[in-house]
Amino acid sequence: FGGVPACLDLNTGQAVWQKRIAEGSERDSWVLADGQLYLRQVRGSMRLIDASPAGFVEKSSFRLPDLSPSNGATMPVIAGGQLYIRDDDRLLCYDVRQTRSKDSSATKEKIKLAAPTVGTSQQLRVVRSVFVPTPHAVVTKMLELADVKQSDVVYDLGSGDGRIVIAAAKQYGCRAVGFEIDAQLVLLSQASAQEAGCEKLVTVHQSDMLTADLQEADVVTLYLVPDQLAALVPQLQKLKPGARVVSHQFDIPGVKPEKTLKFVSQETGAEHTIYLWTIPLKSDPQKE
Repeated sequence: FGGVPACLDLNTGQAVWQKRIAEGSERDSWVLADGQLYLRQVRGSMRLIDASPAGFVEKSSFRLPDLSPSNGATMPVIAGGQLYIRDDDRLLCYDVRQTRSKDSSATKEKIKLAAPTVGTSQQLRVVRSVFVPTPHAVVTKMLELADVKQSDVVYDLGSGDGRIVIAAAKQYGCRAVGFEIDAQLVLLSQASAQEAGCEKLVTVHQSDMLTADLQEADVVTLYLVPDQLAALVPQLQKLKPGARVVSHQFDIPGVKPEKTLKFVSQETGAEHTIYLWTIPLKSDPQKE
């Protein structure tokens, strides 16, 4: 509920309890393990909470060290009694076992991660992204920069929770199509579109974006890493002349943007960059 944790009765849909916590954000990430909720907050706190309908009980918390500037908190992972937290190009590891062996350590380790790589198989594939939602203010700016009209068809590649296609349908009354490989996010998108009253205009396919046919699109929205953007260039070049491509935070390698917009979002407190291209794409020798 907008960054406010809540416990719901699945039979009635009613809230059993709600609890506003410090630094709460809708971009915080949760994971359930051994009857406990591990909450990673985008502003840097890690909290341990009882997963119980009896009430909100926080058992412990700590601050994550030296965080990189970020637009979202990636999902924490627990495996083998270890809590793993990614922070940009670092991986933090914490021992969360109740009983530790003599040679185990409760201190964190920092591991440098390699950059994502493109596969070498005959059919090009890119490492799958972690879902990080685009802030709502950025969504609005992306659609404005693309000059979306009611007659347009908007495609979002890697559509996540569907917020971009839903915003396009609600704000402009246009048809919008998402491509998302995660089945749970597809279901969430469809439910959100229905709740927003725009399900007749919004379609979300459970599909690999690298195989999506984009020829019907007038506008394509993206929030992908450079390797993924580079892999999409052959598909983008097949778009109809005059179609617009808009990307949040990352530009297409070797391709010159027509417009670049930088602004500070009140939602995140961070600076965001949005890039716009018009088909056909124009190469930029300085970026190749």
